[in-house]
Amino acid sequence: MKYVFLFLAFIATHVFGERELDGVTFKEGSGIQMGIKTKESIGLKTVEVEDRATRRDIRFTAQVYREAHEVSQNQGEPSGFAYASAWVDGSTAAQLTNGTTLLINGANKATGVVMRTDRTMVESGGPMLIQIHDNEQVWKIGTFAYAESVSDESSTATMIPISAVLETAYGPFAFVANGAYFTRTEISLGARIGHHLEITAGLYSGDVAVAQPGETLYRTELRATKDGG
Repeated sequence: MKYVFLFLAFIATHVFGERELDGVTFKEGSGIQMGIKTKESIGLKTVEVEDRATRRDIRFTAQVYREAHEVSQNQGEPSGFAYASAWVDGSTAAQLTNGTTLLINGANKATGVVMRTDRTMVESGGPMLIQIHDNEQVWKIGTFAYAESVSDESSTATMIPISAVLETAYGPFAFVANGAYFTRTEISLGARIGHHLEITAGLYSGDVAVAQPGETLYRTELRATKDGG
């Protein structure tokens, strides 16, 4: 009887792609299945993906490279302003056009504008230059400027809590409820807004994703697919 059980286990693993690890079943193509007690023991929590109305406020950090009192060496950068540069990602670059008004915090509160953004940055990110109003000349070279763009416009975006996103060497994923299973699903991310991330591909409003512990499910899947490696 023991050999029959082992044979059936072998068949389940290699024909149906199923394997059981510590009370958790992994099925190739479907994902991870577990009982109620296992869910409770690992503290499994889920969250619903939802479309949310949100303002697209964007924040980034720049550093001053020219002070307001310095004589201009560039016709595009007149004296009387401080100038700072920042390295921003593609998502930020796509949303901040030249002339966008910024609120600046750091050495003082100020306003500023986006001076130059190379549109080729949209894919990979790159440098952005900003101009800071500095009548009091408080912004010194090397000072950090914490910039924020504020929009009165709102839009709808598909959002998920940051805790539900699993960052891996192969890109971002989320474990999504798929019947009795949780399936690791590749996703694409947009802007970060508060404690949520925008989902641009891979999930839809109404999907149910694992909020925690995604790392535990991922390690379990790796054990099942790599024979414990």
